[in-house]
Amino acid sequence: MPAFVSRWMTVAAAVPGVSHEKNGESCQDAVHTIRQDGVTVLALADGAGSVRYARQGAECATRCACDWISRSFDALWDMEPAEIAVSVVQQALERLQPLARELSAAPRDLASTLAFVAVKRERYIVGNLGDGVIGCERRGQLDVLCHPRRGEFANQTYFLTSDFAARCFEIKKGDSQDVTAFSLMSDGAAEAFYQRRDKTLGRGVQQVSRWLEQYPASQIARQLEVNLREQVRARTDDDCSLAVLRYLSFPLNVLQAKNTTYHSDFLGCGSMVGARNRFEVLQDLVDEQAGDNTVAEPAQTRKMTRRTAQKHVRALRSLLEFAAD
Repeated sequence: MPAFVSRWMTVAAAVPGVSHEKNGESCQDAVHTIRQDGVTVLALADGAGSVRYARQGAECATRCACDWISRSFDALWDMEPAEIAVSVVQQALERLQPLARELSAAPRDLASTLAFVAVKRERYIVGNLGDGVIGCERRGQLDVLCHPRRGEFANQTYFLTSDFAARCFEIKKGDSQDVTAFSLMSDGAAEAFYQRRDKTLGRGVQQVSRWLEQYPASQIARQLEVNLREQVRARTDDDCSLAVLRYLSFPLNVLQAKNTTYHSDFLGCGSMVGARNRFEVLQDLVDEQAGDNTVAEPAQTRKMTRRTAQKHVRALRSLLEFAAD
């Protein structure tokens, strides 16, 4: 049976706005991702420019969203969208409140927007609170899942610490079988990647997604940061952040032809040695499926302990698929 290695890959970058950089201030946008128990979550938050601890609030919001949604995906899937919104906001506030106490601040001093996408098997949940944008690509066509939502006045939006935040949190669920990519962007990045007049996504998002087929995610992240810094933020004074989640599925021989850095990023290894070992175990798993050997046997000849081999096996099981001949 032909073997395929499949997974959702993420790439993201965030840069400070020109005025923030001139004032020596850090970027107040934050992006975080997590993959565990078959769930991949990507979250992006834009800290409110008017509060003292915008960056800390945005970082806390993204980490909380990834942690909570990855652990609770199945339960959230069974809820109505309004219930999901309440759950996510409540969890975020429970994390923000102790952080505010540590900083001798009020929770509102850590205000931020929040956008997320979570995928498990062929199901997805997305959520958008504030003026960010969530898009996707279906069968090669770009679509906007969540448009920016602003408040009553210009330059005003909704934050996790706002009254009625859950009521303003747009939640959608669906089948991801025909979706090849999702994208999240802050309002700063939306100036370049979202066409406000006709409310559509720009082709630049699709280009970033395509890069993931060819280049290591770590390399793309560096180039994306350069593009945001040198091109995108010229259109806005705001911080700019963009995050892309792309589904990739390679026949084993196609993945094998890519370089070790690509293997390291795609297979989730922290070193080149780890990437080489993991790819060897991947080949062993394919051979095992074909009945040629067991994973434990080649571990001994490749100077890899049985424990190390099994660690790689656990990481690879969810990535490997076998197609019928």
